[in-house]
Amino acid sequence: MRSSLPAPRMLSVGEPGRLGRCPAPAPKARRRPRVVIAGAFDRFNYGDLLFAHTATAALREAGLSEAEVEIQYGALRDADLRSVGGVEAFSLDSILAGAPKRPTALVVAGGEVLHARWTDAYSALTSAPQAIALKVAHRLGVGSLADRYSRRALCPVSTNPRPLPWILEPSTLQVEILTVAYAGVGGCRLDQLPPPLRQRARRGLGAAGYLSVRDAATAEHLKRWQLPHSLAPDPAGRLTDLLPPNRLSSRLSPATARWLEHRQRGYLLFQASRYLAWGHEQQIADSLLAIAHGQGLDIALLALGRASAHEDDHLLRRVAAKIRSRGGICHQPPAPAVADIAALIAGSALYAGTSLHGNLTALAYARPRVALSPRVHKLTAFLASWDPAQPGGPYPFSELTDRAQRALAQEPGRLQAIAQSVRDAARADAGALGEHLVAALAAS
Repeated sequence: MRSSLPAPRMLSVGEPGRLGRCPAPAPKARRRPRVVIAGAFDRFNYGDLLFAHTATAALREAGLSEAEVEIQYGALRDADLRSVGGVEAFSLDSILAGAPKRPTALVVAGGEVLHARWTDAYSALTSAPQAIALKVAHRLGVGSLADRYSRRALCPVSTNPRPLPWILEPSTLQVEILTVAYAGVGGCRLDQLPPPLRQRARRGLGAAGYLSVRDAATAEHLKRWQLPHSLAPDPAGRLTDLLPPNRLSSRLSPATARWLEHRQRGYLLFQASRYLAWGHEQQIADSLLAIAHGQGLDIALLALGRASAHEDDHLLRRVAAKIRSRGGICHQPPAPAVADIAALIAGSALYAGTSLHGNLTALAYARPRVALSPRVHKLTAFLASWDPAQPGGPYPFSELTDRAQRALAQEPGRLQAIAQSVRDAARADAGALGEHLVAALAAS
């Protein structure tokens, strides 16, 4: 592991390379190999948007320049989210169907992807009523039909109808695959896949050239399958390398910068998914008012996920109405881009929410935090592996007030030590990923 890192920055997509003129005569130039960074870059979900940048940073820090390798971003459909801090991504199927002799390395760049089914993927991209209908189909025992429908909706002309959206078997692809790497991914419910899908997952992961997983629960599944892997934090554990605290202000949108400038006192930042907190709005509102009154804080509500599977904004509007019905005041700060969200969490007196990456951002910036809803299995698995500040978390909404008081009483030095430990481990994983890709590309 490196003893120090250059001051990283959030990398832009499509930064032009500077290739000099080739003197004549010259041999025919070999086409640059490419690295396809794959992830859920086609919807606004804070955590997913981070992964493209963490994987790109790993490549650049390993010395893979634009002149040496082309980076493409793959998702399940075409999308351009650069305006909100994401990347321009293209359909993974269309990328893999083109240029069949093009040497390609694939990086699945984080996320709870190992047990994700096509229905899970499509539910986050379609309308809320259709997403609910697909989930009901799974509960009624016709999950395979729902998966088939979802796969056709996302990949209508796919030449590679893989059974799981994010597990890619090199032998089934048309392009020349140098390696498939999985970087800090999650799969804490791999055991809940139907037996045929578990078998395909095991086969696909067994063909991986690099596999790191972000929690001990996922690692335990891979141990049972006798698959080589390493345990590392979620790649966003090194977020402060990409967005250092002393540079956050320069990355803010004007609206977020103005909101932060007008804060006369600290604020409690709350987030929750619609499907996890529905029916708890009054309890949440009462808890937030009690914490704010007891600690002299403002209340701020922030949506981290707006895709169909999250819909934080719907839930937060209902919580805001409950707070105002009690005569309270709450703010909904503008956060149009990834850097704005990171800055709002980093600047809070306390973060409370159901989002794994909301909690992880608070951890990375050493902020007090309360993870909510035991129904979030991936959050449960991550906290148990990496965040000793939240033993037994995430917690029920009924415990929000008590857990907030405990979080605010934590020693800042302890929070800093946890952040440093996670950051060091995430850096080590990024370094190992970069070294693996350099070796794979050199062998092509």
